[in-house]
Parts: sequence; structure tokens; C-alpha cells
Amino acid sequence: MIARLLVPDRVVLEAEVEKVIADTMTGSRCFLPRHIDFATPLVAGIVTYHLVGGEERFAAIESGVLTKKASELLVVSWRAVVSESLDDLSEQMMQRVARDEELERASRRAMAQLETRLVKELLELVR
Repeated sequence: MIARLLVPDRVVLEAEVEKVIADTMTGSRCFLPRHIDFATPLVAGIVTYHLVGGEERFAAIESGVLTKKASELLVVSWRAVVSESLDDLSEQMMQRVARDEELERASRRAMAQLETRLVKELLELVR
């Protein structure tokens, strides 16, 4: 089965997997290639996926949505990071949150400056 993990601006993961384990609103669920089609909201947590061959990998996500249709499993989340081990997953997620928050602050500053310029120019036109 092909697993894809998407965030708003990129594809974080695309891999062929044997199974995926994720925390849904009703508890932890395991998804296998021959399971029926399914859609569910996900809570913030760790998604475990097993690559073809048995290698286990991890992804930390904010809340999101998981859909399984035929041989494709799709996870969509606002923020996600992937890792080969659980040890550095927390640190990676904290770095991602810090970077996203800084980008958001910069965007707000730029928007405030644009609004200020617009108001000043409109006042100049009125005079």
C-alpha cells in the first residue's frame, strides 16, 4: 500500500508500507492493505508505519485526517515531521513549531506594514 503524509505546503512522506498505526478520535487503529476503505479524524500524536520489508518508521503529526482507499493511505495534517527513531521526533517537532511560529510572526508584521501604508496613502488621496 502507498502511504502519503501531506502538510499544506509539501509532501512529507511517500512510501510503500505494509501497515500504518495511527491514533484516531476513538483510539489507536491499524491499517493494512486489504482493509476496507476508511476515513477518520486523527488526534495529535505519533503515526507508526512499517515499510515493505519490516522497517519501522515514525511521524509526529498535529491533528489531521486519514483516508484509506484501495491501496492508498493518505494522512493530511497541519504540521508533521518524520523520523527513523522516536528519540529525535520530539525535537524535530519542536523545531518545526518554532520555525512555523516565526514565519507567522513575520507574516503578521508584513501585513501590518502593508495596512499602515495603505491607510497613509488613502489619507494622502483624501487631502
